[in-house]
Amino acid sequence: MSLCSLCEAALDHCHGTLIVHTDLAVECTEPECDSLDQVRHPRLADCADVIGGCACDPRGIELVIEVVEIREEGHRSLTG
Repeated sequence: MSLCSLCEAALDHCHGTLIVHTDLAVECTEPECDSLDQVRHPRLADCADVIGGCACDPRGIELVIEVVEIREEGHRSLTG
């Protein structure tokens, strides 16, 4: 198995994704991450882009409500 290019170059980095919240707080998806510095994270994501959304983003809450409604009602077509 080959290492990632950043590992091969011996550069300090994290394999997790840095999640940026609406208040600009950040968290990493890698439990072992010891630094939330953006430079160490080649992958960034807005918290609203996370599956299921985020409690700090109203768009995320609306998505969660919509998913729950679809699951409770059963399959719905795109036309309604």
